[in-house]
Amino acid sequence: ALAFASILPAQGAVLDFPDLDPPGDIPVWKSEAKLRRRSSATPHFYVECREVSVLKGAEVCLFAERAQMSAALLRASISIEGLGGYAKGAIPKHSDKALRKISFQAGGHDLLGTDLLHFYTRVNAACEARGNSADLCFRAEEEEIFRTLILPRVERNEPLVVIGFDNNSSMPYIQSVSHELLHAQYFLEPKFRETVDKFWNSFLTERDRADVRTILARNYNPKDEFLMRNEFQAYILMPAAEVNQLGPLVKRFREPLRQALGAAGVRPIRIE
Repeated sequence: ALAFASILPAQGAVLDFPDLDPPGDIPVWKSEAKLRRRSSATPHFYVECREVSVLKGAEVCLFAERAQMSAALLRASISIEGLGGYAKGAIPKHSDKALRKISFQAGGHDLLGTDLLHFYTRVNAACEARGNSADLCFRAEEEEIFRTLILPRVERNEPLVVIGFDNNSSMPYIQSVSHELLHAQYFLEPKFRETVDKFWNSFLTERDRADVRTILARNYNPKDEFLMRNEFQAYILMPAAEVNQLGPLVKRFREPLRQALGAAGVRPIRIE
């Protein structure tokens, strides 16, 4: 049954569905979401979100298309993480060529609620200071997901990580969603984060950490140590890790990291 729904005919729809119980059944969800989108009053912007039952605050949002996901979350991701040559905290303009380039590369998003709130505040202040410039202010998709999903949770001081993936992605969902869920665990589970941090600081040598930074610098800010630790664990533990960014390091670090997490009594969330 539908737990919550908010539909704005002029803008879009962000729907809150029952919890996702890992390992879940995402192929069925994807198939049914396509059918529901066809009958939606606003198919041009259609999003279904489900909270992960074993990780309170982790909202997995299935966007109908990559373009819709980028319209709603890409500027926030770039600003919060300092991606694509932008400084951390910068606010991309909608017309930026760099923004359009990154939109073709961003296969998923994981964004902490408090970071999203700070981004929302910065954009509104900059928008007002620039005379409500359409190139800088929020567009309808951004406003919709903030108003419907993000702001109510953050303003109630509830934990929140927004995970985004799209229904037409060329990247297998089991890779993209698993990767983003690992980020959510790092954000929301203190024991998981503490174990990863200890592993990063103690098991890896400085040369190892430098190798990770060098590889991840292609797409991420290597000076952000929190980001490096978070991306390290997600790329090492995700399915098909061998063919993703830290592939050359997986054989060396995956099993020791899994053992460290197991010894600490935590287990990476698995989806199917």
